Amino acid sequence: ELFVSPTYTPPHYEDFEGNYGYWLKNHENSTLEHGEPSGTIVDTAASGTKVWMTHLDGVYPINDSSYMESPCFNFADMRNPVFELKLRGQAEKSKDGLALYYSVDNGVTWQQVPRQADFNWNWYTSGHVEGLNGPGWDSTFTQWTRAKQLLPSETAGQSNVKFTLVFASDPYNRYEGYAIDDIKVYEAPPDVGVSSMSHPTTQCELSN
Repeated sequence: ELFVSPTYTPPHYEDFEGNYGYWLKNHENSTLEHGEPSGTIVDTAASGTKVWMTHLDGVYPINDSSYMESPCFNFADMRNPVFELKLRGQAEKSKDGLALYYSVDNGVTWQQVPRQADFNWNWYTSGHVEGLNGPGWDSTFTQWTRAKQLLPSETAGQSNVKFTLVFASDPYNRYEGYAIDDIKVYEAPPDVGVSSMSHPTTQCELSN
């Protein structure tokens, strides 16, 4: 059977309603599932009715290591790409969690998308999650929460960019896990990160 995954040129929006968005899980028994959630914390999608989630109606296993890999993105004309998603759910604090990785060589090698201190956009809740052996989301989100991040400069101008969302857990407690919805990839606006301006205070000071 021949499978052809599309290549998207941003801006791109995926709500997983039409299908699974061409995000592929790493194996048939992966914790990650596409469909309608019916958990205790996650019982609705952020939009529509469908999400990707670590078990749609139960808890994740111990010693889990599951991931979902995106289709390809063409960033050839992008200079400051942003990745955005909405998440909801629960994981064991500091032990289990979720993180995003990127590849600029069509999935041959991967690097984690780091949190940039200059931008406080809910990107990761812990500097170290044991299951991930690195930063990630490990908190309880009882409501859908939007997180976004300016992607590393290495992704700008690249034509074969892919992403992987990785969920990992330690050998002990199990929780509901996370649901993912409303993924967006787009060029940052010119004023990204500007929250206020104290100087200049007059039009004259703007002259060059």
